[in-house]
Amino acid sequence: MDNDGDPVMPKKLVYSADLPRRSEYTDPAISIDTGGNAHIVFEVNNDLYYTKLSNRGKILEKPLEITHDGSSTDSNIAVDLEDNLNIVWTSWLTGKSRIYYMKLNSNGKMLIDAKEISEVRSYDPTIVMDSKGYLHISWYYEDTDAYPLGLYIVKMDQRGNIVYEKNMVFPVVEFRRSSMELLVNSEDQTGLVYTLNDRLRYFPAELLDGEDDVESRFEEEFRRKNDREYYLELPYFTAHKNCFINITMIKGAMGRSSGDILLSQNEEEYKKIGIWSFAQLGELVVERMKINVTQYITSDGLYRIKFEKDSDIFGEMSDPDILNVKLISEPSEYDETENIFGITLSENFVLEPSVAVDGEDNNNFVWYDDTGNHSQLRYLKADYYRNIIVKERQITLEVGKLYDPAIAIDRSNCIHLVGLDEDEDDTTTYYMKLDGYGKIIVPAREIKYVEKEVSTPLLSYIIPVLVCVITASVLLLLHIRKTKKDRVEFTIIFD
Repeated sequence: MDNDGDPVMPKKLVYSADLPRRSEYTDPAISIDTGGNAHIVFEVNNDLYYTKLSNRGKILEKPLEITHDGSSTDSNIAVDLEDNLNIVWTSWLTGKSRIYYMKLNSNGKMLIDAKEISEVRSYDPTIVMDSKGYLHISWYYEDTDAYPLGLYIVKMDQRGNIVYEKNMVFPVVEFRRSSMELLVNSEDQTGLVYTLNDRLRYFPAELLDGEDDVESRFEEEFRRKNDREYYLELPYFTAHKNCFINITMIKGAMGRSSGDILLSQNEEEYKKIGIWSFAQLGELVVERMKINVTQYITSDGLYRIKFEKDSDIFGEMSDPDILNVKLISEPSEYDETENIFGITLSENFVLEPSVAVDGEDNNNFVWYDDTGNHSQLRYLKADYYRNIIVKERQITLEVGKLYDPAIAIDRSNCIHLVGLDEDEDDTTTYYMKLDGYGKIIVPAREIKYVEKEVSTPLLSYIIPVLVCVITASVLLLLHIRKTKKDRVEFTIIFD
């Protein structure tokens, strides 16, 4: 289609087969290479096929069967910086689902043979590539020995080696999943969108990426100098968005006490960063404090913590015991323990969400809202840190069942959407175009190819008319004369 949503080439029949049954997983996946060619992987009878089309839809590679075991579903594809094809799918070869990966060149030649990259009971993989050529792959998995369901994310280099992995388990007994998509923004920050019990949820990099907030997260314990002073040397400090000092103190049953918490860097003057206080009387008390020291912990050096007491009733008998003092880093803005399921973007009924990142690194979401006969599409826009830019809104008012939307965004930040429309008679594929605020620019229309009118020279009309006139004249001057019963004589007279 062109930018106005008008078809510029006819739809192409890539492959046709008589399927003995209707498979649950038949969705094709597509990725575009640097030359604009389309690479498609799809399923026929539980085996995967690959084909390549030009930017005009010409079939460049006839469909090639790439799995032969009759147990392959849920395929997905990403073309890398060298136009090689990275394909992931779910295999049921052993009777239990696992995720497999293979790599082909742009002509379908095998570069990395199919290999297993997951444990059993894994399914529904998705794959994207960042600007450095790393592949990010995620899938659902079930673990009956622990919690019933979780998400697994891996990062893979161009040789197919996994360089990072993260496991997120959901502590829920009942978990209904619909679909999942990874996204990468212009800064190579990875996010994940999925549905949890039919609600739209989002993991930003603070909860997802290992490079910024998992692998590089640190925890250093201060050493004890005396009862009131602790110190820590940081020879290789890397700045983080959030640094905290965690303090655990315990006090016996005697008296009340309080004081200041001071921090010094490289023998400089102490600065007050917090206070401690025990007001309870007659009981054993444990106090845990977390103080944000991001503005003070800024470079390598020697850091000292001092606890000053400014009041007490029973002297040293009321002094608390300091169990530990730790310097830790945590994700900015989010607390992983409080956001184990990610961040809820919509509390409404959400199915099959599709997401695309626009030129301003905002995330655009489209999904359908019901499984009945009158489901509609909804739209929401949020920035990378989950701040809502465009509130959730319904974008269709059609009679029928609209579902399975997929979106892409052009350089003008306009949203191009395709999906399915089901009524009593038929299921059709439709297209619509929205602006960056979810306002419809091109209303929903059925995708079909209509030849555009081409102006015809006047001579092309005159010649057929002359032929018709001559033919009519000949027929009028045709004389049929019977000379015998068994013979007919024709006389043709040209005027």
